[in-house]
Amino acid sequence: MRCPDCNKFVSFDEGNVDDVEADIDDESGTVTVSGRVVLPCAECGTELKELAVDETVETADDFPRTVLAAVNAECGAKLGSAVTQEWVDANCKVRYELDAEPEFHERVQATVRVAIKKKGKVIGHKEKPIKSSRYMKTYKGVSVTGTVTRTVHVSIPGHPGTEVVDEAPFESLAEDQASAFDEIAG
Repeated sequence: MRCPDCNKFVSFDEGNVDDVEADIDDESGTVTVSGRVVLPCAECGTELKELAVDETVETADDFPRTVLAAVNAECGAKLGSAVTQEWVDANCKVRYELDAEPEFHERVQATVRVAIKKKGKVIGHKEKPIKSSRYMKTYKGVSVTGTVTRTVHVSIPGHPGTEVVDEAPFESLAEDQASAFDEIAG
């Protein structure tokens, strides 16, 4: 691509993800990753291309146990058989927190999926390495990895409140080839 400031063909420097944010809805556990990934000129730093990022990821089902199972495990002895989904809905408050940072992501596709044929029919697929770097594709974008923490505050009549805390890994990836990024008008 030709840089309007340098007035020559340039490569891209490492992408900038400062405008990308990852936010969580503390009641539903829905994570929204939004913003833009910018590819600057390797010579002068002028912003040349951008990728708009707008992804929504549901995390409530990513935990190793459901809210009901977590409350049963922590408070089941105190409550006996009274812990049902209806009881949990009435006596528990669930909050979610996200601990994750966006990072620039770049990967090179070094293999290609090819069909395995026998007598003209496809019987499967395999990964075949790409021998020439000329045919390898490079993908750039943003990776957000971290942890989602679910805190369940249980209100048990006659007992002090109890908190049940679970964690689940979080990962989101938005990438594309640089040629598919939008050009920034200069």
